[in-house]
Amino acid sequence: MILIVPVVGYILMFGSNPVYSHEKWAQFGDFLGGVLNPLYAFLAFLALLYTINLQRTELKQTRVEFRRSADAAQQQIDHLKLSDKQENLIRIIQLIDQEIGQLRQTLVSEPGTQPAITVDHIAHEVYRQSSGQVPTGAFAKFLELARTPGTAVEALYSQLTTAVSELSSYLQELEGVSDSQTSVVQYFKRKNERVVGLMRSAGGVDPQVLSYFQVR
Repeated sequence: MILIVPVVGYILMFGSNPVYSHEKWAQFGDFLGGVLNPLYAFLAFLALLYTINLQRTELKQTRVEFRRSADAAQQQIDHLKLSDKQENLIRIIQLIDQEIGQLRQTLVSEPGTQPAITVDHIAHEVYRQSSGQVPTGAFAKFLELARTPGTAVEALYSQLTTAVSELSSYLQELEGVSDSQTSVVQYFKRKNERVVGLMRSAGGVDPQVLSYFQVR
């Protein structure tokens, strides 16, 4: 269309009779070149601008996609780190819980005494006492020895309170990491509720630990 317009205009202006003059054809070529060259150059410039704009748009979209990919990758990394931290915390909590379990099964009665009394038996007496029943002699003796520095029971009780305090610290950290671990936290809190009650009776425990286990 661009080529036809100047040709038609030339014919309308100078007629369509055959011309056999080299000079006339040269003039016609100069006319076409003078009209079409600037026009084609302008169109080429517009095409260049369009190409540049298209490349900028594609580059912008590419950057957006890269940013999305980077964000998705970072989220995946954060999720893996979070999962790894949760697993580590649960593993530590399980180890502390095992230690507490071993301490709870430790004998506190004299060797050869029947029945053999463990820390767990003493912890059970706390609930009997809270029900209005008179504490047993073993329970009263345990409380006395647990408060007496230098005794074996005092050392055992110190280990027990330290382990429970560490357990409460890691359980709270696990709660802060993820809300999905609430059932796990509640399980370990209920599992150690009895021994925490014993700690309340014997004393020497951080009140925040007792408060965390909801022991009053």
